[in-house]
Amino acid sequence: MLIALFGVTGVGKSFYKDQICEKLKFEKLTTIRTRKPRAGEMVDKSCMFVSTEELDEMEQTGKIGYRFGVFSSEYAYLKNEIEAKNNRVFEMHYTQLEDWKEIAKDLITIYILPSDINKTKEKLHERNLAKEKEEIRLTEIEEQYNLVTCNPEMLKKFDYVFTNNYDENSAEDMIELVRGILNNADYGVGIS
Repeated sequence: MLIALFGVTGVGKSFYKDQICEKLKFEKLTTIRTRKPRAGEMVDKSCMFVSTEELDEMEQTGKIGYRFGVFSSEYAYLKNEIEAKNNRVFEMHYTQLEDWKEIAKDLITIYILPSDINKTKEKLHERNLAKEKEEIRLTEIEEQYNLVTCNPEMLKKFDYVFTNNYDENSAEDMIELVRGILNNADYGVGIS
């Protein structure tokens, strides 16, 4: 099973990805990035930083299963990891949803909504991005949040919609949601 977590910057995608891996033994897809690591950013085996030239070479040799650009950087995922049959989880920008539905037929999508958009903005501020980059992300947070909250049809594109209250109960609720998906043979579709 492949689970994709969607949502605005600062909504907790990385946190929930880590929780799903720790508590339910999922594996992370390796995210390949052409940007530099942020100050304090954890770099592990699921996070690879390369030059554009290195990414081009990986793509030319057939190692890349999906490549896209967002926030002035390029990102990619390894073909062999996308096609693996083990339980995997990753984060994705909502604009890539339709592409992923074509690439991964076993994809389960969870859109994470913040219970408080101001808390999300606080989380972004904690990243200590350059002022210009932070402004770009704040604008994107507002645009994406307004798009999904004002357009019910947008949320219907996702298998599940989950609300992050930024508390321990939310962490437990996410694990229960994914555990329920795992236990349901046909996976189902619903709003949590």
